[in-house]
Amino acid sequence: VVVIDVTGHGIAAALAVNRLHGELEREFGKHADRDPGEVLHGLNSYLHYSLSRLTVFATAVALRIDASRGEVVWASAGHPPVFVRRANGGFDRLDSTHVLLGVLPPDTFSREESRVAFGEGDALMAYTDGAFEAQDGSGRMLRLDGLERLARSGSAEDPRAWCEFVASGVASFRSGKTTDDMLLVAARCAAVGTFGGVQGRSQVGLEVG
Repeated sequence: VVVIDVTGHGIAAALAVNRLHGELEREFGKHADRDPGEVLHGLNSYLHYSLSRLTVFATAVALRIDASRGEVVWASAGHPPVFVRRANGGFDRLDSTHVLLGVLPPDTFSREESRVAFGEGDALMAYTDGAFEAQDGSGRMLRLDGLERLARSGSAEDPRAWCEFVASGVASFRSGKTTDDMLLVAARCAAVGTFGGVQGRSQVGLEVG
């Protein structure tokens, strides 16, 4: 799973997103099992050499969910922390491991990754900053803690429904016209079964909202 949020708004940002999407397709077309740290390193190189001179940068998080190992490996470049809802009721944040994409030249941009357990019944949610920068009528932002409260209060049994619940909560908080795009991505390590035609200990149900 890769979530990217380009700086700025409007046509320039949209065009940058399309270019980065094409670069991702190229990367995964060559190496389908590319590690998260390598994914961000490649995106950083592309941004640094092609778009940084136009002051276009991006935050991004790349996650590899491995149900057979019961873990998530991730790398994050200045992106908001990923939420992890544990089956036992716990709640964790997967924090950023790198600086903003495009700022540093490739030889100084780390390929560092982190990993965390992700067992049966655990779920995670990644998002863009439009989710927690929503403002109410008095100009008060929802902020990261407010978004986390929404994520904690909704059920993560169905990833799509979880996204819809959080998105609805953000919409209820927000007053006036939307000023930024919002993307929510949720995944859950589901019950024992078959996923993608392969029998395994667990399956990963991935939904996008």
